[in-house]
Amino acid sequence: MTQVMERRIAGDRTPAGHRGTPRRGQMSAEMVEYLEAEQGDATWLVAVDSAQSAASIILSSGKPVIAMGGFTGGDPAMTVAKLEEYVSSGQLKYILISDGDDRRGTDSSVTDWVKANGTLVDGSAYGGTDSGGQALNKLG
Repeated sequence: MTQVMERRIAGDRTPAGHRGTPRRGQMSAEMVEYLEAEQGDATWLVAVDSAQSAASIILSSGKPVIAMGGFTGGDPAMTVAKLEEYVSSGQLKYILISDGDDRRGTDSSVTDWVKANGTLVDGSAYGGTDSGGQALNKLG
């Protein structure tokens, strides 16, 4: 049995075997639990920069996650128009973007739109203090 599966059976929700402060592209178990509690009727739990980032969240939650930049985060597949559509239709409520200059796979116009239209979620809302260089934003 894999280590991830053993932890899931034991109730450990730490994404992809990571413990402590999340590394870039990973999300803490507390943040995943916060998003699950807040998801409501939204189709996707959260949007992140790449499929690699999305994988650990999907494995720990079993919920769908948008990978905005394809597999490695280098494909700027998400557009402002798509994002606005997902948000206005209630399909997406949260997005995790870089809180610095590294915008892998995320068109700068998408990041700028999120910063202008989203609300930064304080880490204390999910018991976290460090997002690993990323900022969780509530949309809509």
